[in-house]
Amino acid sequence: MTVEPQEQNSAAQVQAHTPLPWRLAKDGGPSIYATRAHPKAGFDPLLASVEGGPLTNDQQQANADLIVQAVNSHYELLEALEGLLEECVNRTHDLSTEWWDKARAAIAKAKGETL
Repeated sequence: MTVEPQEQNSAAQVQAHTPLPWRLAKDGGPSIYATRAHPKAGFDPLLASVEGGPLTNDQQQANADLIVQAVNSHYELLEALEGLLEECVNRTHDLSTEWWDKARAAIAKAKGETL
């Protein structure tokens, strides 16, 4: 696959965010922390909190869960979809099971499931 200039810019922008994986608060609250972002500091920095507003505690927690699952599965989903798209566009043979397996694994990760 050829990397277009806009893809190179996107890759450069990716490096600007806090390293993955992100995690939920250890106390079960609706806060999101970086994991291993600053290992020498001895703590995981708070990235976001979805508390407040008219949302119930369950809704706040569900929103935090969704954000963490989406962020932590982003790159696997992107890789799997790009691979499937490339194979479909350049289809000169049967689609490889490698990309289907990667897609299934990325989807499971996005859903918080294991295969």
